[in-house]
Parts: sequence; structure tokens; C-alpha cells
Amino acid sequence: MSVLCLAIGFAGLYVPLSAKIQTTQTELTQERRRQELSYQVDPLQSQVNRFSERIPRGTDTNEWVQYVIEGVRQDPLKLVNLDSDKPKRAGPFQAVVMNVQIEG
Repeated sequence: MSVLCLAIGFAGLYVPLSAKIQTTQTELTQERRRQELSYQVDPLQSQVNRFSERIPRGTDTNEWVQYVIEGVRQDPLKLVNLDSDKPKRAGPFQAVVMNVQIEG
């Protein structure tokens, strides 16, 4: 009889606690993943902050073409061909696509 009471008491405590333990372990795993991501984001954010002043906001492809041409003029290079395409998505960013052929 006492074994039966002990078994019922054990089952009465174990079943609710095991579900709670499983939920807590799942939440802990998710929080550890978030923490790992935050450790990866911090160095990336510091890199962005170092270069954010050099990257203009709201520019279009024509401005980047002018930037490339200006850079070519500073060196003894001959610009053979410069074609620009529509910007493409590169992850969360817009990438300007240019095909440049130079000699020199």
C-alpha cells in the first residue's frame, strides 16, 4: 500500500515537473542562440560604425559611376568600358552592379 502511495505521489510530481523542465530547457536553448547571435552582431556593428561616414545614404547608380570615373582619372588608366546594371539585393543590402574594363 505504501509503495502504491509512493508511486502515485512520484507520478503526481514527476509528470508536471518534467513538462516544465522540458519547456525551460527549450527556452534556455533559444536564449543561448540569441546570446551567440548578439556576440556576432557586436563586432559587425562596430565595423559598420567605422565605415558609416564613408558610405553615403540614398545614392543612385549614376553617383557610383561618377565616383568610379573620378577614381580612374586620378591614375594613368584608360577606361575602356563601364556598364552599370540595376541594383541587386545582397542580403539586407542593395548592391550596385558595374562592369568595368580598364587598361593601364
